[in-house]
Amino acid sequence: MYCTSIFVLLDPASSYHWYTGTLSMLHSLAWFIIACRSDPGTVTAGNVRAHRALYACDGGVWPEKMCSTCKLMRPARSKHCRVCNRCVARHDHHCGWINNCVGLGNHRLFLAFLAATTAMAAYGAALGARTLLAAADRAGVLRHKVYDIHSSRVQLVSMPRAYVTRWLLHVYPLGVACTLFMCAATVLMLLFTAYQLWNVAAGKTQYEVYRWRDLYVQLLDEALQRKQQQEQSAGGGAGKQEGGESKGKGGGSR
Repeated sequence: MYCTSIFVLLDPASSYHWYTGTLSMLHSLAWFIIACRSDPGTVTAGNVRAHRALYACDGGVWPEKMCSTCKLMRPARSKHCRVCNRCVARHDHHCGWINNCVGLGNHRLFLAFLAATTAMAAYGAALGARTLLAAADRAGVLRHKVYDIHSSRVQLVSMPRAYVTRWLLHVYPLGVACTLFMCAATVLMLLFTAYQLWNVAAGKTQYEVYRWRDLYVQLLDEALQRKQQQEQSAGGGAGKQEGGESKGKGGGSR
């Protein structure tokens, strides 16, 4: 769709984008296939000891735990994926894009796929905008010739952006839609890639972020429960003390 709506508008001087754009798409597709077919780091009976030695359990976020499905002692930072039906070492997340888990074995490949796809989307957005504006310029939509009666000269006057936008939507609706889609994809891919790189720089995975958050909520709930119990016990003790004092006063009055 992008090729039939954008590439066909390229002028002869920009025909090389046929090749560079195709290479960009093939580059992203290659990393996509590699990420789809890669092993995320499946934990098996043959390598579970090595994975457990790589990341030790801490008894807190990563307690000693047996996987009820794989019948293996889970290494720290691992997770059993219900979709893939396997335990994955240093599990990050299950990606629906590649229909595969992202873990110790393929995290670098997944980052390469993200980088290639982000570059392709940015390239497509920039090329689409440039090509559509060039087509509008060739049609004389961007600038009109106007005769200036004061200078007796013909001048080029830029047309309002709203007028150019309406013209593009009317003449090249599919090209505008593809360009806007590539712009949105670029923003989303940049945000997700930045989030992944942030986690890598911090030395943590997406799954670990969720684990730490759940642990924090659990500890906070336990602390609130203890505080409520202490307040209730303190209130009960004060009530008993007041009851004893009132009884003492009653006996004295008699």
